[in-house]
Amino acid sequence: MTQPFLIAEIGINHNGDFELAKQMIKDSKDAGFDAIKLQKRTIDLVYTEEDLNSPRESPWGTTQREQKEGLEFTKEEYDKINNFCNDINIQWSASAWDTESLKFIEAYNPSFHKIASPMLGNKALLRDVSSIGKLTYISTGMSTLDELDEVVEIFKTSGCKFELMHCNSTYPMKVEDANLNCIPMLRERYGVNIGYSGHERDIFVPVAAVACGARIIEKHFTEDRSLEGSDHKISLLPDEFSRMVEGIRQIDEALGRTIKGRDLSQGEMINRATLAKSIYINQNLSEGSIVERYMLEIKSPGKGLQPNGKEELIGRTIKRDMKAGDVFYSSDLEIEKKVQPRNYYFKRPWGIPVRFHD
Repeated sequence: MTQPFLIAEIGINHNGDFELAKQMIKDSKDAGFDAIKLQKRTIDLVYTEEDLNSPRESPWGTTQREQKEGLEFTKEEYDKINNFCNDINIQWSASAWDTESLKFIEAYNPSFHKIASPMLGNKALLRDVSSIGKLTYISTGMSTLDELDEVVEIFKTSGCKFELMHCNSTYPMKVEDANLNCIPMLRERYGVNIGYSGHERDIFVPVAAVACGARIIEKHFTEDRSLEGSDHKISLLPDEFSRMVEGIRQIDEALGRTIKGRDLSQGEMINRATLAKSIYINQNLSEGSIVERYMLEIKSPGKGLQPNGKEELIGRTIKRDMKAGDVFYSSDLEIEKKVQPRNYYFKRPWGIPVRFHD
């Protein structure tokens, strides 16, 4: 099984600044992320004219339109982003909020598409994405299981590979609302890989999500939480990003892959010989002698027959000469027992006989 796929959600935290976006992409790569993700909107298709004309003070102007347009990159800037990501070998995509934006992003042939939680009710967009047939990550925030069933049906009908991402769409999310038990539930219900897209302010929930079975992690990233924009406040800084990746990789490695048994590690095999116990003979014996209980001692190192073979060993005829301090081996159990343990009797001081045996 491959490692969890890690997506750095730059989103709109670049604030429309290409150089800032470039630095964020580089920091994501340095932290160990597999991909970065942006957000793409065609403003006039996503928002009403009334909303766009409403007032909003921001570094980009005094209306909602000026603020939202200020966060969008041009075609030339996307070309540079594409080239830069290719140069440093990190994947990239953008969650499209409308069909025109989807066409725009697909022209760069990203390795995956991402559907943001607010888009789950947009059946037309979902069908457009699924018709492309490219791996699609789908966030599940703000949706019921019945609604997810409909989304999943669209992608299954089209034959498009998809993976769901457990998500709580609150900003910031309270840790007690993470409900990571949804991860195995969703995997069982839909039979696909499940990821986690988080909006909490620390690294522990995404790391725990991997322990719960998440195979994709998406986390918001910023260079400075004090920058203009609501997403910055729920995003991780570069050093936190690196710590999160380290934690995720360690947890994933610690989980292992064995599901039907318990395999001994190489270190355990070595320690088994030095720390475990074996059965030793405490006197010289010649071939053909009968092994009796008082002849046996349990000692380290554990390089021979383990103590749990002691009862089976008693009463057997040994097939080799042994000297005090020799260890028994499993091959010494190959001869059937021919002698039953001898019974011994002694009398307590008050004359009642007591029997014990080897």
